[in-house]
Amino acid sequence: MKRAWLNFALVVALFWMSFSLLSSKGGWGERLFLQDRLSGLQADLAQQESYNAVLREHLDSLYSSQHAIETVARYRLGMIQQGEIFVQFLIERPEQVSSTPAESSIEQPIESPLPFNPIE
Repeated sequence: MKRAWLNFALVVALFWMSFSLLSSKGGWGERLFLQDRLSGLQADLAQQESYNAVLREHLDSLYSSQHAIETVARYRLGMIQQGEIFVQFLIERPEQVSSTPAESSIEQPIESPLPFNPIE
């Protein structure tokens, strides 16, 4: 009789442990969810670290190079050196034939001739 109670207690304990492992609070399901979330966050962190490295290199070049400062002043701020003459060429686009008069009244912006800066 004593052995039957011991077997019953072991079965109940085994059932309780398996239920607690498979339940949503602190079980395997939550562990797998948190592992997936951790891997996603680690990938985002690696991407942000590489972007920060690019920004750090850009800052280092701005601090150390006079040419980089001049380039930023010219393209972003529109500055010119003393003695230079600023000449801007306007490109006239041909008239576009449109089917509706509303489309023809909307002016399309002219693309800037300045180089594209991927940092912005």
